Amino acid sequence: MPGRTNRLVTNADKLLCVLLYYRTYITHTFMGYLFNLHNSNISRLIKKIEPMLAKQVSIKKDRSLTAEKVLTLLADVTETPTQRPTNKQKKSYSSKKKRHTIKTEIVMKDSGKFVKQSERRVNPYAPLLGTRLKKR
Repeated sequence: MPGRTNRLVTNADKLLCVLLYYRTYITHTFMGYLFNLHNSNISRLIKKIEPMLAKQVSIKKDRSLTAEKVLTLLADVTETPTQRPTNKQKKSYSSKKKRHTIKTEIVMKDSGKFVKQSERRVNPYAPLLGTRLKKR
């Protein structure tokens, strides 16, 4: 009964293996299962292909934050307590706060000035970030 193979034959398979690892960061054991290799062979393959790949693909060295990125880092969602509604109480109940709440997203500058505020939402699972923000 033959065991697992000890290498990938084509360069396309090798590249796919390395790129899949860098994209998903799954374990070498699972990678070995996917490519029918032992996890130590996956590790050796990544160490062998990585320098060659680094010569061909350049990564941007300047990773400074722009003003827009800093602005999105200062976004926050608050929960404001409300009176218990007569209908559909489950939608407005916050298990975290143990009361009925409405969520509001607030975006502000580092100086403390409000830039945007979203409409108030009752549904705690509704996506807030970047949706229906209105300028103040």
